[in-house]
Amino acid sequence: MRRRLARGPRRPHVTRAAVTAPAVRATVLLPALADAAKTAADAAYDMRNATDHAALDTARTRANNAALEAVGRGAA
Repeated sequence: MRRRLARGPRRPHVTRAAVTAPAVRATVLLPALADAAKTAADAAYDMRNATDHAALDTARTRANNAALEAVGRGAA
């Protein structure tokens, strides 16, 4: 049985800045990426709500796939 996820100090502004800044840059520089950037940012935020390791793994995979989709659209 896995242990419950430990919560570190809450610093939502740090996470928000780390996720939002690249998403905004992508949206401004390449408006066609706006939807993909928002999806990737939302997926990254969703990792904060994981209640166990399985949920975190699922959220992490979703965030990674969303980021890869955004990058793929930018390269196209």
